[in-house]
Amino acid sequence: MVIADRDTALAFRAAGLETWPVTRKEARAAVVRGLERKDIGILLVTEEMADPAADVIEQWEMEGTGLTPLVITIPGMNTPERRRAGIKEQLAQILRA
Repeated sequence: MVIADRDTALAFRAAGLETWPVTRKEARAAVVRGLERKDIGILLVTEEMADPAADVIEQWEMEGTGLTPLVITIPGMNTPERRRAGIKEQLAQILRA
């Protein structure tokens, strides 16, 4: 599952992943919904969308190990190019896992 802006979500959807395209205003609620779903193993959240939900993500991670979904923050399409250069490699690694 990927929580991202519309452009980033479209790229991941093209790779076959389920996506929730959201705005920054909707991001916190989307992260909470994603964490409540037990059928999700990995929740990818772009940095831009993770920011409004930082406290929720931090609390989730502090609750203990073995929790699913695993939350991974990734760069989005709006991330400056120099930081986004490795997104294809990151996606490939995630999909191979």
